[in-house]
Amino acid sequence: MHARRQQIYRSLQREGSRPFRISADIGARTPIPWTASGRLLLGSLSDQEIFDLVPPENFAMPDGHRLDTETYLTQIRRAHLERVFSFDSIVDTFTHCFAAPVYDRKGTCIAPVCIVALKADAVENYDNYRTTLIEAGLKLSQFLP
Repeated sequence: MHARRQQIYRSLQREGSRPFRISADIGARTPIPWTASGRLLLGSLSDQEIFDLVPPENFAMPDGHRLDTETYLTQIRRAHLERVFSFDSIVDTFTHCFAAPVYDRKGTCIAPVCIVALKADAVENYDNYRTTLIEAGLKLSQFLP
């Protein structure tokens, strides 16, 4: 998360091998509520801590509607319990985003592992992507101090 703790930075990305790729600029800032990752990164915080951290303007979605804060909190709590979150992208109409947490020794999500897939591919590989990400997050968590 950014030093002002309201946006997520993309720091590492591996593009697929298909002719058409889904990508984002490394270092691009994205408001936390727009991402699957954000729901995991905020999972150990109280509701008040989340609202103190995320400014109200970040709940304005790219299409102009406002994300309902109660729905958002419910998604954060569910993602934290299930150790995975996925949803149809908020920023486009053709992708589905998956994220699973990497935990520190205290059980706090310090980073996500993610897959952004075309919606049709996400439907076809939904269970596999979720399982693979959860396993990857748990393996990475084992290497942290």
